[in-house]
Amino acid sequence: MAFTNITNINLASSNSIIATLAGLRSTYNPKNAWQNNGENRYIVDTITKVKAGLTAGTLNNAEVIKYVSTSVFIHCFNGWAYLSSAVNSLLEGDYGNAIHNAYYAELRGIMSFMAGQGVGTFNGANIIIDSTGNVHSALPVDKPTHVFAKSAFDTWLNAPGNANLIFNGFTAQNKSLSDWLTATGFSSEVAGYQASAWLQNWSMDLNVIDTEQKLRNFVSYNPQMFDLTHVFLADDVKARAKFVIDLWNLCSPSGIFADTILRNSLEKMYNDLFSYTGMNQLDVEKDIKPIFTALGKNPNDIQSQNMIDFLRRVTVPSDNLVFNHASNINYSVPVLESQIDPMGIISRACLILLVNTKMIENLIRLSGTTKADLKFWFDSIGVKLGYWNLAAEPYLLSDLWSDVQFELSDIQTWIDNPATVFTPFNFKTNFRDSMPHHKSLSKAYLWNLGL
Repeated sequence: MAFTNITNINLASSNSIIATLAGLRSTYNPKNAWQNNGENRYIVDTITKVKAGLTAGTLNNAEVIKYVSTSVFIHCFNGWAYLSSAVNSLLEGDYGNAIHNAYYAELRGIMSFMAGQGVGTFNGANIIIDSTGNVHSALPVDKPTHVFAKSAFDTWLNAPGNANLIFNGFTAQNKSLSDWLTATGFSSEVAGYQASAWLQNWSMDLNVIDTEQKLRNFVSYNPQMFDLTHVFLADDVKARAKFVIDLWNLCSPSGIFADTILRNSLEKMYNDLFSYTGMNQLDVEKDIKPIFTALGKNPNDIQSQNMIDFLRRVTVPSDNLVFNHASNINYSVPVLESQIDPMGIISRACLILLVNTKMIENLIRLSGTTKADLKFWFDSIGVKLGYWNLAAEPYLLSDLWSDVQFELSDIQTWIDNPATVFTPFNFKTNFRDSMPHHKSLSKAYLWNLGL
């Protein structure tokens, strides 16, 4: 399927999204909802009404912008819920459902991302919101959801200056990644190029979207496990457990995700320009410490020294497994059961969701939305999913990490034990009581929003 630019993507703007969220933020708690169908006609039968409004020229711009603005949060939460289901299926050895859920986690992440930039995905009735609050049909018209989402995403990333907005939204040691890259002497355009390259690599590839659709349909509708020999030989319990540990660590409140993107981006730029394969080939005193000085940091304090060791791969020398899996997804044509490996698609979904969650954190800040404004929402999530009792949420939602971290430590000990026999039965027997904690990634959404 050939890539098609969305020709009027240049009209898309987050300005109306930010302004709308700023106007809505005081309304959420009193009605215990983002919006309801009494005040917004597009909450019910959305696509039919948007399509009819575009055709007749009767679209209510204000209501549809409110819908798109608040959908940013909800699409992303749904994406994290799909990711949780994918991880649950992976741990059960159900690779078909793992792929099915991971694909939709990725799609929801992209839909949320584009909504935050003023692009609404409505399965053929797709729209673009400009900086003045006018709504336009996305061109060309009638693109289905999956194709439009990817086309819009790539077109937006390729537009001058857009990708650099992503690096502005990420921080490492309280400085944006754009600030870090600028402190090295690289231009902001180079930073934007890096952000675009990472995201396009991690998102759905239009060149294989037909194959992905066949894979999605295969795992959704076809009976599986005809050939049990192939399935069982590929069923590596130890590999699955190690992958889940790395996935959770990447989503942790530690900041390792942004730090790793910074390290990889610096390595890529130094390699492209000077054929250096890593920061460890730079002189610490002449090349690296001046970067910290330019950022207003003391290059000799312990925090800076730790960051220097990380950037030079003295500590944490290897990248998280999620990055490796996301870059190595293979597709078999025709789809073969023995070739199905969900970890790459799960990884790609996780990375897209993490990036988008940080973009939403930026929208929260720019719109003046506070944690108190969103209490109706995250408290409902926490109570319904069993994270806490009503009115007993943790002071910092990052405190939810401690339970997950404790369980991951137990799993790592089980992996490292030379007496461990790696079978599904032994895994379930050992971790039956702790399953609810390390299988619910919606927690990571909450703390990565900075709430």
